[in-house]
Amino acid sequence: MRDVMYPHKSLPWLKLPHEVTLIMSSKETSPPELTTSCFALVFDRKRRGIWLAQNRRRGLEIPGGHVEAGETPEKAVRRENFEECGITIKNVVPVAHQKITLLAPPPGEWKYPAPVSYMQFFVAEIDSQIPFNETDECLPPVFMPFPQHPEGKTSIFRRAFERKEQKLLRQWIEKKHREGSTDWFILNQITDNLALVPDSNSISLKHEEHREV
Repeated sequence: MRDVMYPHKSLPWLKLPHEVTLIMSSKETSPPELTTSCFALVFDRKRRGIWLAQNRRRGLEIPGGHVEAGETPEKAVRRENFEECGITIKNVVPVAHQKITLLAPPPGEWKYPAPVSYMQFFVAEIDSQIPFNETDECLPPVFMPFPQHPEGKTSIFRRAFERKEQKLLRQWIEKKHREGSTDWFILNQITDNLALVPDSNSISLKHEEHREV
């Protein structure tokens, strides 16, 4: 994964003035003590697609959530995937982190690091899955298949709009794009930099010596 820094749109849920920078990197991770939440885009090699959580309020999203006391970001994202999707994951690889800088003092009840905090993003592969019982937070997870390149490699975006079964994925991508969502942006950047080769044993990342600011 190449190291790239992107100034990003403001986060709609954060009402305080702030700046956001997305850093695409598999070499550098966010500082654990300042990381408030983490997410993992989970690939299913056998079925050739990705798994998304289905939040009752927010709809489809990359599985993940808050890092609890005493957890590392990787431990947290493993727990969140099991809680939201009934999935255990393997080959967890960092791919991006998002830096959030507050431009105004936070209110007294603010429970996150300030003025700087982070979100960490991973890619992973599904290891096992159990039947999912609906919770107050989540409906059953949704599997998103994606088509094949003629060479046998998989890409989500370049050919994702050519088949009817991609309708749900297209609707989700378009919705997240309209919202200025980091989910959409990270999915786009991750899939541009991923090499999913059918005969390999794990997800591999294209490493390029390249950095943009």
